[in-house]
Amino acid sequence: MCQQSSPGSKDVFHSVPEYVFPQNLDLPPVLPTNKKRPYVRPIKLVLRESRRRKKLGLIPHFWDAPRNGMLVERLIPVAYEVMKQLGILEEGVKKLMEVVPVQACSCCKDIHVGASGHLIRTCKGSGCASRRGAHAWIKAYPPDVLVPTECYHILDRLASPIIHEQRFSVPRLCAITELCIQAGYEHPDYPVVRWARISGRQVGSGRAQVAESRLLKPYTGFPGDSGHTAGRKDSTKEGRFGRVFDPARDEIVATAERTIEAFHTVRKGVQLMMKKYVVKACGYCPEIHVGPRGHRVKICGAFKHQQRDGKHGWQEAALSDIFPPNFVWHVPSGHSPALRPELRRYYGQAPAVVELCVQAGARVPVKWKPFMRSDVVIPDVEEKSVVC
Repeated sequence: MCQQSSPGSKDVFHSVPEYVFPQNLDLPPVLPTNKKRPYVRPIKLVLRESRRRKKLGLIPHFWDAPRNGMLVERLIPVAYEVMKQLGILEEGVKKLMEVVPVQACSCCKDIHVGASGHLIRTCKGSGCASRRGAHAWIKAYPPDVLVPTECYHILDRLASPIIHEQRFSVPRLCAITELCIQAGYEHPDYPVVRWARISGRQVGSGRAQVAESRLLKPYTGFPGDSGHTAGRKDSTKEGRFGRVFDPARDEIVATAERTIEAFHTVRKGVQLMMKKYVVKACGYCPEIHVGPRGHRVKICGAFKHQQRDGKHGWQEAALSDIFPPNFVWHVPSGHSPALRPELRRYYGQAPAVVELCVQAGARVPVKWKPFMRSDVVIPDVEEKSVVC
């Protein structure tokens, strides 16, 4: 008899039990672009929780980390682990894309993992009306699988927000990297102010004392980490476009398993850091900001940006905003990659990284099985009319 643990005692780096997920699930609906996106948490629940905490005296104090600019000690190892797994994820995707072909549409953001593109007419890019929604497939590259999300780098969390005149002087970097830097990761190219003490100052005064004597040591891994990447050599050969990855079958499967494990570790680590460090997203455009207050750069060109003078509508960010899953159609085992539009109701979907690793030989993760619909028998086109 299975015993389910409480949500508070569940480790974020452990897999979720299988009985939590139902049999089949649909993806979240595509939100319209002519209105602001809904809040991650309904505003009524946020106000109700705020009134309850205020009534009980649970008012958040500005001298608690990370509100005072200091670090949350327990999240420093998580930041180093996320950066380590992010490098493994990027390298694994590059290697697997040399073995498993990936197609990308030249007119929209859709991609397809397979030797040929699918036939489902879902293109909404330029010239889609003349092609009746058919995709124009070309070869995909790693940025098509791992969608890059950039944000401005913050030197000091307690400093004033970035203004419009500083939009070219402040560097931009990956949003996940910026979140790890603010959580304690020391990046040599992006310095940051670390507050060491809070005595004798006011919050938001802009005068910080940097702890230069207390340097963080690089994180070496969780206890019990086997270090599966140490001492591993990649076998490569010279190809048409330079050095390409051409390993044995066992090495391909091992790379796929390592990549999909790094994908889940990055998602869980980012979700854990977002509970303490504020991440904001624009409700109209894909802009992300990692920090307590959103920047004031007027670069929003989405719905009704003229009324807002190009300013962003900041709200609480979700995990899919900072680390998009990039869902693609799942190609069942033994099925042709050219998926038929008449049978799209029987096809499942999965994140692009998961679909890439599964086709490379990795095991199907339990979390994504309901979305992939691997237990659904796909009929022929002739049998579609007699299927319930």
